[in-house]
Amino acid sequence: MIRLSGPVKAQRPYDSSRRRDAALARRAKMLESARELFLRSGFASTTVAAIASDAGVSPESVYKTFGGKTGLVEALYRQGLLGRGAVPAYQRSDRLRTNPDPYEVAYGWSRLAMEVGPSVNPIYLLVRDAALVDSGLSDLLREMDEDRHVRMIENARYLEQAGHLRAGVEVEAAADLMWSATSPEMFELLVVRRGWSLERWADYIYGTVTGLLRPRTT
Repeated sequence: MIRLSGPVKAQRPYDSSRRRDAALARRAKMLESARELFLRSGFASTTVAAIASDAGVSPESVYKTFGGKTGLVEALYRQGLLGRGAVPAYQRSDRLRTNPDPYEVAYGWSRLAMEVGPSVNPIYLLVRDAALVDSGLSDLLREMDEDRHVRMIENARYLEQAGHLRAGVEVEAAADLMWSATSPEMFELLVVRRGWSLERWADYIYGTVTGLLRPRTT
């Protein structure tokens, strides 16, 4: 049998990194479109089709990536919690605990709240309001609240174990005060309704936390 031979085309290598980068870019665009439309029109009035059209993708891509509108708002909330730095905000918050000066720790916490608040709090408030008429969001809202409270318990317990809490202040009470001061509801009252600057709100958080601490000795 005669075999015919000729030049063989080299197969183009599979560029997984380029494909991954493109997928991440599409995901980011979907989140950007979802945030803009949710905050402009509300959760109920915003459709997956509208988000997809604005992002330049198909509705199927949105469902495949996020599962639907609930998945989108959860992703937006989690994204906001990361903050704007190269290191996620929660990791920077944990690192602050290595500082022996609790007043500097409190200042760092207040500035992290100022960093993530403008991204996270509007999404939380969107979920809170939508959960009144959409039972599917109730679990997400409960999870958001529980996650924040657990975080404040951890911070308060750190202050107590390090001997920083003022005499008579219990961990649970300290956590509740920090939880309320940093809450989206307080952000809504002071920043959105009363027109406080983010820095003034952060100073309020700092004052709340330092009010729980032992007085400085120097």
